[in-house]
Amino acid sequence: NLPPKAVLTLGAAAERATADQHILLYPGIYKGQDACESTIISRTINVSSMYGSNKTMIDCSYSIRAITLIDSIVTMKGISFKGGIGPGAVHIELRRSNLNFYDALFQIGGANGYSLFAMDRSHFNLTNATFYRNLGGAIRVTSDTVGNLETIIFRENWAHYGGALNIQDNSFINIIGAESYDHQSYLTGGFAYVSSNSTLNLSKL
Repeated sequence: NLPPKAVLTLGAAAERATADQHILLYPGIYKGQDACESTIISRTINVSSMYGSNKTMIDCSYSIRAITLIDSIVTMKGISFKGGIGPGAVHIELRRSNLNFYDALFQIGGANGYSLFAMDRSHFNLTNATFYRNLGGAIRVTSDTVGNLETIIFRENWAHYGGALNIQDNSFINIIGAESYDHQSYLTGGFAYVSSNSTLNLSKL
C-alpha cells in the first residue's frame, strides 16, 4: 500500500484511496471548485472528520455541488455542507450508490436543487443529521430508492414540492426520531410530498 499522504481535495483523496484505507479530513473550511464538484465512481471508501461536523465544512457556495456518487459505497462521518447552486442536488447526489452518514449538517443550499438527491435504486442511512435553510429543499428521492433516517432535524427548508422531503417513483423513506420546523412549499407538500406509488413511514416525529 502507498503511505498516507495529505491531499487538498476529497476527490483527489478518493482517487488515491484503496478500499481498506480511510480518508481523514482535518478541521477547517474547504471551499471553491478545488474542494467541490467531486465525482466518485465505482469506489468503496470511508471518509470522516477529526472533530465532527461543527469543525469541518465543505463550502460550495459558488460551485455546482459538493459530491456526486455513482455506483459507489461510501461511509461518511462528521462533515457539514454549505451552499451549492446546481440542479438536482447541491450537496450530495447519489446514483446507484449506497451512503451511510453519521453526524451531518446540510445548510444554506441553493434554490436549484435539493440538499441530498438520491436516485436509481440508491440506498442511504442518515443518523444525527440536520437540514437547515436549504432553499431547494432538504431530501429528494426517486427511482426505487430507499432511505433510513434516525435522529434528524429539519428546519426552515423550502422547495416547490415538499420543503423537507420529496419522495417519488416507487421510493421509500423511513424516519425514526425527527424534529421539523417551518417548512414551505411553493406548490404543494408542506413538510413532505409523497407520490402515490411511494411511501413515507414516520415514528417519533
